[in-house]
Amino acid sequence: MSRRTIVRAAGKAAWAAPVIVVVAGAPAHAASGIDLDVVSLTATRPTLSTTVDTALTVQNLGDPASNIEVMVAVTPSGAVPATFNPLSLTGGGFAAGTPTVVGLGFQVVLTRAANLGTGQTAACSFNFAQLTGTGSVTAQVISPTGNNNSAADTY
Repeated sequence: MSRRTIVRAAGKAAWAAPVIVVVAGAPAHAASGIDLDVVSLTATRPTLSTTVDTALTVQNLGDPASNIEVMVAVTPSGAVPATFNPLSLTGGGFAAGTPTVVGLGFQVVLTRAANLGTGQTAACSFNFAQLTGTGSVTAQVISPTGNNNSAADTY
């Protein structure tokens, strides 16, 4: 057999054999998806105050995201209602939706329209009125959906 015949035979054999596809991994950010976490949530009542100061921080551990919605729920543990103060919301590019009364507490959605890049954080603070008593605050990223977590604190 000549060298030319061997090469041709090998070439035909290679084309006739099943094709093996090499799959290259997608870039890391493409596989990570949405992962927005409430990494900090605090609720404190200053001494002799009728308001509770609240602060939260959202961190993006996944793909860049915008139109982020965080559901905040305040649940008083006593018989005194809590009322959201929408004018107190500052920082992080968040805007407050209309609060919904739930029992003696409320729920409100905070929305951030601006993009939050991978690894970035957005923090905001607000307060609510509750003449006396204690309670709890929870915050959960509800949109965009993904591998999101929540946080809670008591006051």
